[in-house]
Amino acid sequence: MLYSTAIIEVVSACLNRLKASSKIVVDPVMIATSGKALIDKDAIEAIQTQLLPLADLITPNLDETDSLLGNPVRTLAEIEAAARTLAGAFEAAVLIKGGNLKRGRSR
Repeated sequence: MLYSTAIIEVVSACLNRLKASSKIVVDPVMIATSGKALIDKDAIEAIQTQLLPLADLITPNLDETDSLLGNPVRTLAEIEAAARTLAGAFEAAVLIKGGNLKRGRSR
């Protein structure tokens, strides 16, 4: 987990050097499934501006997706739309983890 802006900046700089020869998967561990923030607000912004643009695949959970988009994602249709939005914004593949979404209904 990258919990501070300083750490995110160092990791992003390293990944920038590797980008041409490596595939980068970013699991933006920012918010627990319970909804509790795991990192500072500044660190969330650093993930969005410095780390996610380097990713080939982004794998947020539902609460992280809410945070990245600024609106709740509660249904399967919303998850699909959110994945498309994030994919377009960051030019990456997106796999939204929705293990806490009850099958066939909103959470």
